[in-house]
Amino acid sequence: YREVNMDRYKITVKSTVNDLTVNLSEKKSGLRWCNCFKKVFIEQLTRRTGNYKSFETFLKMIKAVIGSNEISGLSCNIYTVDDLNRLRKEKNENAKCQPDLDNKRYLILNYETNFEETHYPLPLNYQGKENKELTIDYHSILNSTELSKADEIQSEQEILIEKQRNQLRQFEEKLRKRNKTT
Repeated sequence: YREVNMDRYKITVKSTVNDLTVNLSEKKSGLRWCNCFKKVFIEQLTRRTGNYKSFETFLKMIKAVIGSNEISGLSCNIYTVDDLNRLRKEKNENAKCQPDLDNKRYLILNYETNFEETHYPLPLNYQGKENKELTIDYHSILNSTELSKADEIQSEQEILIEKQRNQLRQFEEKLRKRNKTT
């Protein structure tokens, strides 16, 4: 287990009414990671953790922690796939590890109260090395030239969410049947 020194990274977040874009760059190497998350994805993510937050609340939380790491109960960490595999192994020696094929990073927003601790993982895709002469505003590109791709991704996310709901319903039905037989 290792905590990542947040001073190594520059994190920026941009948002609209329906999406959140997170950009991460390693200050020393110039390597970059980025992802754009739709409102429905963020709200589904928070539901899966068992500590639901509306998109607006989540935005306030992430902007607060990025702006100042001194917010009581809020923090964030940056992890590689290898870091997450080590954490899984510490909790369960038989845990399956996934290979780091895509050089992803994960921004984990941590929310802690006296009674619970919740981790909201945001996967960030590798973008390559930062070009100092040409700074790309991914948010503007997404909004101007890739709206159809974003709509396609949102549609895929909605399909996955519906599949998860169906799986949950099937699981609940199996539990009900099992409880009736005992």
